[in-house]
Amino acid sequence: MSLTQVWGRQYYWAWWRMAPACCGSRRELATTHGVPPYVIFHNETRREMAELRPLSREQLRGITGIGERKLEEYGESFLAIIDRLVRGG
Repeated sequence: MSLTQVWGRQYYWAWWRMAPACCGSRRELATTHGVPPYVIFHNETRREMAELRPLSREQLRGITGIGERKLEEYGESFLAIIDRLVRGG
């Protein structure tokens, strides 16, 4: 098995586990703020979160589409989701 196949499986697993939780949170936040879900985080940002699985604000800051404002407004919510999924909760 090549590294690409291994990475693909790891990414698929991460996305499969994270997508529903992140979509729900993104939708909730969007409703609360009165904006479309993509304003919270684009799909590409969520894919990168699934791939990199950031567990700190510094790691989250390095993801495409997450600037200081989004980090402040939504960072803790998404870090909690990622932490729970990565730790198997």
